[in-house]
Amino acid sequence: MRSTLLVVLLACGPIVATACSRGLFNEEGYPVISARTMDWEFPFNDTLLINPRGVRMDGGLGRAGKSKTWKVKYGSVVSSINTWLSKAVSSLTGERFDYLHDGATDGINEAGLGAHLLYLEATMYPEVAQDVEGISYVRWVRYLLDTCASVREAVEAMKSVRVAGVGIRVAPNAPLKTLGTHLAVEDASGDSAIFEIIDGIMHVYHGSNYTVMTNDPPLPEMLANVSRYEPFTRVTVPPGDIASISRFVRVAFYLHYLPKSMDSSVMTATVRGAIATAAAPLGAPADDEPALGVYPTWWTSLTDYKQRVYYWSWVMNPNMFWVDMVKLQDSGKLDVGAPTLHLDPLQASLAGEVSQFFKPLLA
Repeated sequence: MRSTLLVVLLACGPIVATACSRGLFNEEGYPVISARTMDWEFPFNDTLLINPRGVRMDGGLGRAGKSKTWKVKYGSVVSSINTWLSKAVSSLTGERFDYLHDGATDGINEAGLGAHLLYLEATMYPEVAQDVEGISYVRWVRYLLDTCASVREAVEAMKSVRVAGVGIRVAPNAPLKTLGTHLAVEDASGDSAIFEIIDGIMHVYHGSNYTVMTNDPPLPEMLANVSRYEPFTRVTVPPGDIASISRFVRVAFYLHYLPKSMDSSVMTATVRGAIATAAAPLGAPADDEPALGVYPTWWTSLTDYKQRVYYWSWVMNPNMFWVDMVKLQDSGKLDVGAPTLHLDPLQASLAGEVSQFFKPLLA
């Protein structure tokens, strides 16, 4: 695995607002289901990757610090922006890449841990440190899915590693850009945690009550705001705009009132309806200030932790498709020595279970 850092390239002008949302249904005694939307000013030409066990990875910091190294313990399927990042030129070395095992923003591993990387403008990464092992935020999802089987393990793992915020440029003279991020994890038990880096300090919110994450402001302010609407009742009117703080309230409200089923496929469809209330259609303005631009929802993912199924839906395609993690295990696609596989999820023909359509990444 190459050690050069490649992080999200913001070459289309300054980013002043974005919109992504994560919701988790983890009512005790029922199937655990998570959902997230990916909203941005433009699509990232996302790809899906199947990552086998045994691959050696590193934090990708290059000269920006001491990179954490690890071997993949748990195979995974992830949503990645690696095809978009592969066109970038590293700000650290100037080396151009054709493919990357990088850029994971969402996914699930075979042990039943899910991770979701969202934008948080308030993020302030710690200063470069040569004595503390680190990972770039683009490899944050991969690090946790590769090495942890549960939320508790993920929380413990983050105690000894720092997340670095180093940027790249699209051309030698272009300005560096660094993307603020926060990350949510959940597992099949319904446990949940949210990680935010404020003023260089990692804040960890661990507990099954942390079921919603959107964007700014940071989580404590979000929780203080949602408390103004609680306890939710049938006469509660959640805010209807698509500002981050409003989406947080709306997702929390609809998760609270979801009809419950022991059938995880039914619950997945139900949770999909809840996360859809936070999605922005193509062309919808983010708020009343035109300068903030338009940030539509490009794709939605859902994860069924009972059946270990990862669902994905591209906004321009009529069908939702999915990857069955148990099928991946049985087929040997996650075994040590198996190739990293990729799939273009934007194909309109995709429907149903699609693991047979993945191809070797470097073929």
